[in-house]
Amino acid sequence: MNRSPYSPLHRRAARLGAALSLALLPLLAGTLPPAPASAAARQPRVSGEARRVLGAVDSFFTAMRRGDADAAASVLSADGMLFFERRHADGSYSLHHKSNAQWLAEFRAWQGHMEDIPFRSRVQVWGPVATVSHAFVFRRNGRFSHCGINLIQLVRVGQEWRIANLVWTEEQSGCP
Repeated sequence: MNRSPYSPLHRRAARLGAALSLALLPLLAGTLPPAPASAAARQPRVSGEARRVLGAVDSFFTAMRRGDADAAASVLSADGMLFFERRHADGSYSLHHKSNAQWLAEFRAWQGHMEDIPFRSRVQVWGPVATVSHAFVFRRNGRFSHCGINLIQLVRVGQEWRIANLVWTEEQSGCP
C-alpha cells in the first residue's frame, strides 16, 4: 500500500517537474556558471540562499499581482518555459506550454487583476540551481479561478536568481 504523505496531484506534478528538469538541463547548461572544484563547495547552500531564492519567487508573484510586466520580466529567464496541466471535468489533463516571452506578451495585454497565493513553500538549493514547490490558489479579478501545485526552477545568474521554468497544475476542486 502506498502511504506517501503527498497527494496524487503533488506526485503527478513532481513527476512532470522531474521530466521537465531532465529535458531542459542541456539547454540550461550553457547558461550556468562552471561547477565549483571542491566537494565542500558543492554542498547545498544554507537557509540564507534559500531566502534569496524565495525573494525572487515572491518578486515574480508580486509583479503579477501589481500587473507590472517589466518587474516580472526582470525575474524571468529570457529563454525559459512555462508548462501547465489543466484538469478537465472528466478527470483527464491537457498539457499546455509557452515560452516566458509568450507569457510576458500575454501578461502585458491582460487588463484584469491576477493573484497567485502560495501555501507551504518548499525550497531546495544546490549551487546555482534551485527549486521551489508549493500549493497555491489563483484568483482573477478577486474571484477564484483555480488551485494547484507550482514547481519553479531557478538558476543563479551572477548574484541574482532568475526563474528559468515554471510548471503548474490547474484544478477546480481539492483546493487549500
